[in-house]
Amino acid sequence: MKKNLLTKGKGILLVLLCLMSAFSMQAVNVIPYLTALQSFGGTSADLATFTPIEGDYTLEVVGAVGVQISVAGGFYTYTPTTSGTVRFVQRIGKVYVYEGNTYMTSIIPTFTITYPTITDAGAATNVNNLLRNASFETTGTLISGTAYKFGTPWSTNVTETSGSIRINSATGLTNGSYVCVWRGSANNNYFAQPILSTIKPNTSYKVIVRQTAGGNANAYFNFGLGSTVNGMEYDYKPLYLGKDETGLWSIVLHTTQNVSGTTYFTVRNTPTNSASSGTDPVAQMDYLALVEGTLSVSTTGITGVSSATFLSGTAYAPEGVAINYAGGDCYDVTSKVLNPSLESNLCGWTNTGSWAVQTNTSPTWTKDGINYVEKWIAAGSNLTAASLTQTISSLPNGKYKLTMSGHATQGASTSTTGAYAFAGLASTAVNASGNYVVDIASVAAGSLQIGFKLEGTITSNWAAFDNFKLYYYGEYSEKCVSLNSLRQI
Repeated sequence: MKKNLLTKGKGILLVLLCLMSAFSMQAVNVIPYLTALQSFGGTSADLATFTPIEGDYTLEVVGAVGVQISVAGGFYTYTPTTSGTVRFVQRIGKVYVYEGNTYMTSIIPTFTITYPTITDAGAATNVNNLLRNASFETTGTLISGTAYKFGTPWSTNVTETSGSIRINSATGLTNGSYVCVWRGSANNNYFAQPILSTIKPNTSYKVIVRQTAGGNANAYFNFGLGSTVNGMEYDYKPLYLGKDETGLWSIVLHTTQNVSGTTYFTVRNTPTNSASSGTDPVAQMDYLALVEGTLSVSTTGITGVSSATFLSGTAYAPEGVAINYAGGDCYDVTSKVLNPSLESNLCGWTNTGSWAVQTNTSPTWTKDGINYVEKWIAAGSNLTAASLTQTISSLPNGKYKLTMSGHATQGASTSTTGAYAFAGLASTAVNASGNYVVDIASVAAGSLQIGFKLEGTITSNWAAFDNFKLYYYGEYSEKCVSLNSLRQI
C-alpha cells in the first residue's frame, strides 16, 4: 500500500513538474480567438464605392507585397508583407488582419459616429428620438396636488408618492410642463419602457438627459438597454446627477453582438452607491432621448487591391491559423468569458456572498470599462467566505492562463490573506492592489471555472476585482504524462 501511494505521489509530481515546465514561457504573440471559416461566402465588393460598417464583418482582398491597402480613404490602412490574400476581420470595433492563414496585427479603425441633433423644445416630438412620452407629458393617475404616477409606456417598480418618486408639473421647463422626479440610491429602483423601433446589435446609441433641477446630494444613475425591464445586458453606463448638476448630459451605449426581440430602455439606481455624495439625491429630468448613431467616413472605396469580397454581420478568421505554441504564442480566448469586465452588471456570473457592482472610475488598479465588483465592511473587521464564479464551456483541452485586476486590503495595510483569483484548481493570492496572473490552469473536459473567492483565514475588509482575461497555450506536450494517465494513477 505504501508503494502504491508513493507511486501515485511520484506520478502526480511528475505531471505537475511537466505542467510547470510547459507553462513557464511568456506569450510571444497573442492571437485573437475567432470563429474560423475559410469559405465564408459574402459578395463581391465594388472597389470604388465600398463603405465599411460599424458592426462585425469579414473583408477579404487580394493585395501585393509592399503596396498599401487603404479602406475607405484611411478608415484603416495596411501594407502586406507578401502578395496574395489578406483578410480584414472587424469584431466589436477592432480590425484583425491575416495574410493567408497567418495572423499579422490588429488595427483600430479611424471613424466617427454621428447622432441626430436633439433640441430642447423638440426633444419629445423629434422622429429620431426612439423613446415615447420622452418628456413625461402623458401622466398616469393623479396622486395628489401636482404629483402623478408614471404615464404609458413608462413602468416602474416603485410606488409613486407625492413627496418622493413621481411625475410632477413644473414651470420654467425646456420641454412641456412635467418632469420626472427621481431620487435615492443604493437600491434597485428603476423605471423603463419597451422600444418600438428595432435596436440593432453592435451599434452605438446616445442617451441624452436634460436635468432641470436637483437636490440633497449627487449619485450615479444607470441608463441602459436590455431584453427586459431592469435588464441592461445589451449595455449601460452611469450618469452623475442630482444637486448642482442642472444641464444637458449624455452617454454613449454600444450594443452587444446578440440583440433580439423587444428591447427595453431602463433608468436604474445603482445597487450600492458608494459614489453618492450624500443621502437621498434628487434628479428632476425634463426629458430623455435615445438616438441611433451613424458611421461616418470621409471617402469610400478600397485602393491597393485587385478584388474584394465582403460579408456583413459576421467575423470569420481563416481556418488553420498558424500558431507556435512551443515558442510561447497563445490564443486570447477572453471572448469565451461572458461579461469579463462586469460591464453588464453580474450577467453570466454566480454571486455567492452578495458581491456588489460599483462604478468608481479611478481605482488603484487597471480597470476595463466603468464597472467593477466589490465587498466591503468597516475597517478592523474581516470579510467572510464568498465567491463570484463562472464556468466556461466548449473550450479546447490544454493549458490556460487567467489574468485579472483587483485588490484586497485591511484598512491602510496592504498585507492581507484569504483573497484569491482562481482558474480551475490553480489560484493566486490577491493581497494588495494590482494586476494578477493565475498560471497552469488545465482543461481536460472542455470546461473551466474561473472567478474570485474569499476563503480560509481572511484578514481583508475590502476586496474588489475586474478585467478578467483568458489565454490558451495549446495542448500538453506528448512528452508529459497525459491527463488520462493522471486519472488512472
